[in-house]
Amino acid sequence: MKNGVYNIGFLGYGGVARNQMRPAVEACKRLNLYAIASASQQKIEDFSGVLYQDYQSLLDDPQVDIIYIALPNTLHAGYVLACLQKGKHVICEKPLAMREEEVDAIMQVSLKTGCKVMEGFMYRYMDRMQILQKLLEEKVIGELTLIQSSFFSLRERLKGIRANPSLGGGSLWDLGCYPISLISFLTGGENPLTVQVMAKREQGVDGYMAGQLGYGSALLASFSCGWISEVRTIETRLIGTKGVIEIQRLFNWEQGSIRILTKDDDKQMLLDAEDPFLKELDAFIGHIETNSALGMPLEESKRIISLMQRLETSITWI
Repeated sequence: MKNGVYNIGFLGYGGVARNQMRPAVEACKRLNLYAIASASQQKIEDFSGVLYQDYQSLLDDPQVDIIYIALPNTLHAGYVLACLQKGKHVICEKPLAMREEEVDAIMQVSLKTGCKVMEGFMYRYMDRMQILQKLLEEKVIGELTLIQSSFFSLRERLKGIRANPSLGGGSLWDLGCYPISLISFLTGGENPLTVQVMAKREQGVDGYMAGQLGYGSALLASFSCGWISEVRTIETRLIGTKGVIEIQRLFNWEQGSIRILTKDDDKQMLLDAEDPFLKELDAFIGHIETNSALGMPLEESKRIISLMQRLETSITWI
């Protein structure tokens, strides 16, 4: 770090890194996009920093303070550990790992090295998430009893690494992790008593799926995800003893909406488009410097990945 500015390097340069994270880094006054390591031969435009065509060179660079990992899912945990062992703080795109024991290893090495790790569930830092939390804390819909959450992306996007099971492809790990992480958050990390999952195999992976979770508190939750249509839909419905909250695009940074339906009122408000990636970066810098809480602490990452494993092994194929 120099003059209060951290050098950040990108490990991988896919669509999210290029189109969302890079503009956020460039807008952050506390970060300098110092280097990009990409195994592909694609041209990286308008970048005057250091370019590496292999990943290890970025890890070995002593000028790098933070590494942002945007690689295929199965590579995440290994490179998080490698970065920590090189003394780098790490922001890793979701999922942080594919197995619970990998998160245990990450937590141990993070504690040993003093380097911080954040899993990139950017929606946790969005204004719409704060609005939702406030509504629930105020018991606007009474006691939460039923959760329904879905994330469906465009059918044309089921290709490349998303259709490669050896790289952690499939709808569960690519899209389903969003509604599942929300369910985990809303249930306080409670372990469900029962789970049921059905999925359709397409191109060697789960192309789309639906699942149900039952909790000891009598709360029921359902999730669905996949690549089915020519239209993207991201919908969440929370049903309580006094009303219903419906949210459009909770997991997306584009304009959305929230509807609050009770016996005496039916209110709807628009949710402004926002940049959650910049807020995510600011939160991580605060975590490095003051150990402030993250929207997704590693303990929660571990619980979610454990639940994802359980869901994965419970799939009934149709």
